[in-house]
Amino acid sequence: VSTQSTWGLIYRAYIEEKMEEEKGKKKISEERYKQIWLLRAIVLGTFLVFLISGIVYVKRISSSDRSSAVPFILMINGVESELLQHPKSMKEIELEISKRLLNYTTDKYVCSYLDAMGKAIEIRSDDELQSFTSYYKNPIFGSVVLYVEERSKAVSAWKTHKMEIFYYDIVIIGSGAAGLTAAIQAVRSGQNISVCILEKEGQLGGDSIKASSGLNACNTSTQSNNRISDSAAKFYEDTIKSGQGLSNSTLVKILTSQSTDAWDFLTCLGIDLSVVAQCGGHSIARTHRPKNSTIGSAVVKGLTKYIQKQRIHKIKNITRCEAKDLIMDEKHKRVLGVVVSHEGKDMEIRAGAVIIATGGYGHDSTPTSLLKKFVPHLHHLPTTTGRQAVGSGVKMAWKIGASLVHMDQVQIHPTGFVDPNNPNSRNKFLAPELLRGVGGIMINETGDRFCNELGYRDYVSTQIIKCCKPRGEYPQAISLILLNQQSINMFGPTINFYLEKGLIKKLQSIEDVASSFGISASGIKKTLASYKRSAEIGIDEFNKTVFPVVFSEKDIFYAGLITPVIHYTMGGVRIDSEARVLYNHSNAPSETYHPIAALFAAGEVTGGVHGRNRLVGNSMLECIVFGRIAGTAAAKYVTNKKDTINSLIGQPNLPH
Repeated sequence: VSTQSTWGLIYRAYIEEKMEEEKGKKKISEERYKQIWLLRAIVLGTFLVFLISGIVYVKRISSSDRSSAVPFILMINGVESELLQHPKSMKEIELEISKRLLNYTTDKYVCSYLDAMGKAIEIRSDDELQSFTSYYKNPIFGSVVLYVEERSKAVSAWKTHKMEIFYYDIVIIGSGAAGLTAAIQAVRSGQNISVCILEKEGQLGGDSIKASSGLNACNTSTQSNNRISDSAAKFYEDTIKSGQGLSNSTLVKILTSQSTDAWDFLTCLGIDLSVVAQCGGHSIARTHRPKNSTIGSAVVKGLTKYIQKQRIHKIKNITRCEAKDLIMDEKHKRVLGVVVSHEGKDMEIRAGAVIIATGGYGHDSTPTSLLKKFVPHLHHLPTTTGRQAVGSGVKMAWKIGASLVHMDQVQIHPTGFVDPNNPNSRNKFLAPELLRGVGGIMINETGDRFCNELGYRDYVSTQIIKCCKPRGEYPQAISLILLNQQSINMFGPTINFYLEKGLIKKLQSIEDVASSFGISASGIKKTLASYKRSAEIGIDEFNKTVFPVVFSEKDIFYAGLITPVIHYTMGGVRIDSEARVLYNHSNAPSETYHPIAALFAAGEVTGGVHGRNRLVGNSMLECIVFGRIAGTAAAKYVTNKKDTINSLIGQPNLPH
């Protein structure tokens, strides 16, 4: 800036000298000569001050900063040459400047350089520049003025499109249970680890906050207090059996063997897990929940409360911030950060490691829908997942070459509530597994039971579709779930939520149930009598052997309509035992996988743990177990490779 300003002013003084001579047809006065040469001396003196200051400053800055500035200087000088050589193609060159500048926004000197240039240019108005150009009809000086004008436009364009850059040790995409757990574990595992959690919705929690049934764990004090004998081996067997031969046995072993540690981790944060029940697919009661709230609400609130204590110095949350793409160093197959959209503008967040915890794709009806691609026959079903569950993390990882697994495995939950006020809504509230775990039974339009209510989810869903009919305008099969006061008492106070929403009705008699839902009263009575006899002998016609309650015709009843819904996606990105995201090298055998450096994942965004069917309570457990693993592994990676990371993304400069 100082160089070009200096020579421009010197040339202006020279032109003024010549014009004075021509105007008067006489020599310029001695006083005017003194003014001109004084101006030259001031300008040259200023230039020398800038030059000496610049040399001293450059010597003081680090060699890495100097080397990063060199390509920028060469680039801007090249653009200047184009401007002077091709003055008629200024618009294209202006756009080229903006485009090239985006490649250099990591250099902290670029912003200072352009801001200084912009301020210098703003001193002169467009009108002054126009008259200045016409007054000095000289091609060289005209080019200089033209250059200044176009540089001003380029600076303005760059300022409009520039991308801010922030730095953290670890960036976590998603704030459900997996993301929150990973953040806590990361700051616990490394010294001075800075963490940033990105959440595209307005509050933390993701789909995890909606979890209602519980968290599975074995060998807990809650089980001991209830005289329940369990083991990691039994838990492993139940989970493998549920996966029907498709689960990754290594990941299942980690899930089940670390379940006690996960339970301890949560309870040490003050989260209540003092109630335990046996839910569908489990051979033993191991699904834990709080007394007075849902598991999702309790876990998210407990994790968030802890994070809020840490956030000032270690953890930052950014809500309404959507991750768009991962930043890759293709040469070394390494993730360098993430591009995000926040408050209407794009930003780069550079990081030593990235953890994807964005959840599944159960609500993905976007133009790039993963449901349409992998399970088109299920795409029409309603869903219990939140609107954020569009597979964004899966898509970002897949885009950079991550391997996907079990993408065609989508869990259909048998019990999503049909809202009488809006029966055709695609979004459904989940009728928790616990409603059946505490003794709820399911009957069809004739009043008959048709399945073991504690069977696997895929089995119960199939039986509903097979044995129940649509009702009214609703196009899918609908069943009635029926409970009595004893089972409601075991379920706890959260039943009030469903009562207030009108999803469950409290009814005083079998006749009230029959008239409210259009079912034969005699059929219901016959079914309840048969169910009581089965409970007395310990087994029924569907091989059900656990009967939490029995029914009487004198009971008070609670009932609601339910239908199968998309609830969970078992597929996702492939990970290893350290939660590292894997890819398959194009030249390697089909089953040879390698980790993408600095990229980790946890929770529903991953695949391989659940196989063909997820056990109730294993989703929340997966978030805690693999969230802890991902946080620990990411912190270890950042700590061990600090120097390498800094050379790639720059020294972290935390925004406040």
